[in-house]
Amino acid sequence: MTLVAWLVLVEGGTAFWYRSQESRLPRAASWSVELPRDNATFRESPLSEAAKGLLRPDEVISASWTETGNLQWRVIYLRWNPGRVAGYLAALHTPQICMPGAGFTLKASSPVKLFASQGVQLRFRGYTFEKDGFPIHVFYCRWEDRPHKETSVGEDTSRLALLRSVWTGRITGGQRVLEVAIRGAADQQEAEGALARELDKIIISNTEKPKH
Repeated sequence: MTLVAWLVLVEGGTAFWYRSQESRLPRAASWSVELPRDNATFRESPLSEAAKGLLRPDEVISASWTETGNLQWRVIYLRWNPGRVAGYLAALHTPQICMPGAGFTLKASSPVKLFASQGVQLRFRGYTFEKDGFPIHVFYCRWEDRPHKETSVGEDTSRLALLRSVWTGRITGGQRVLEVAIRGAADQQEAEGALARELDKIIISNTEKPKH
């Protein structure tokens, strides 16, 4: 009975801690993506069963298409409902982890930059990868539905970062990952300009207006 009482106490204390921390966090903007399915080149590109089994997202949108000017796009949008491991699972999908596994070599990375679209402030880190002599620009954003100060977070998957997220109550909130890959841009600057324009087309803001 003592063991059962201890387990109940620990579980109850853990749940109380998460609720008390989450209640202090600001409400984040809500958004989703709407990809150009009417584009004749649009193709669904589902994640592999192995990737879905590892990441366990609650929503997956993955597709590719070609825009005017021969820019080739690949977008992956993943969403996790609130839960104790949502932040950890979201952190498992980053370009630094996934792209080398697909045979790409990292050539350069850029600092996090802010992209505003449809009233939503998204922070992306840019990467340049190369495969078979052809560059590809990848932009990565991980978003917390219940943020602490900022809405996008880094890619630190260390135990220290995980504990820090638990302490502040952040890891239990819903998580989203938006990864955009662009092939055909001449350089990072052109890729960033193309990203800004495309985000205005595919980002859908779902934020409710406050009631008076």
